[in-house]
Amino acid sequence: MQDDQDGPPPPPPGLYIVEPPAEVQAAPDPGHPSQSTEDPRLDFLIHPRILLTGGVHLLGGAPLSGKSTVMAQLLRQFVDPDPLFLPEMSFAKLEVNELGVILSDRPWAGGSELYKKVGLGDVPHYALGDDPDATKFLSAPKPAPAGVGLLRFCLERLPKTVKLLAIDVLTNAFCGDIFKGSHVFQHMNALQILMKERGLTILGICYGNKLRQGKTERYQRAIDRISGAAQFRGAAESVLYIDAREESEHDYQRLSWYTRY
Repeated sequence: MQDDQDGPPPPPPGLYIVEPPAEVQAAPDPGHPSQSTEDPRLDFLIHPRILLTGGVHLLGGAPLSGKSTVMAQLLRQFVDPDPLFLPEMSFAKLEVNELGVILSDRPWAGGSELYKKVGLGDVPHYALGDDPDATKFLSAPKPAPAGVGLLRFCLERLPKTVKLLAIDVLTNAFCGDIFKGSHVFQHMNALQILMKERGLTILGICYGNKLRQGKTERYQRAIDRISGAAQFRGAAESVLYIDAREESEHDYQRLSWYTRY
């Protein structure tokens, strides 16, 4: 983990944090050889070993901290990389039609400007707030896990070419009751099966906890600042967290990225 430094960077040191070290791998156990014929190597969309394919990755932050803006910038890096944005990370090359965006809490008009500004105005997208059929689907009885059924409904409205799916917001719409471990476990298990079926990787926005009394009264770890954090610790392959201005001790907002790998 890089230490904070005083003063404005450019770009600020410690803007993002990657841990644990990238090249740490478990040694094979010769007494229990694997029976699988599949390639055991893990595939990542961002290096060094950040965005594992087929995983759920969370982007958290307080309201108005810039989560949706960061999401749009991240997607742009796969199509037309900006050398000044996360310059030490290498992004896989994807076509626009391999990206997808789902908005669960607003019409597309409320999020489209961000994607136009980064050159992704034609990214495949679907917004629940634009579709009258979504209202009917939400009000009808659904088998459990209901959130994953809703995601399948949304995916039917996106092209089959999508490989990286950005969901704004993920946790409160597609993961059940985020404060109940059994709900989250059920939904995350079904999400993983769905991603394997569709060849998807999910990058989903989640809400951050409110500040208590000030900068010194917040949770230290990024995962603990996410609403329902205790339920998601075992389910997310990586967690991003962007500090809001009122959370930051500097004149910039820090983006931290914690990964299992």
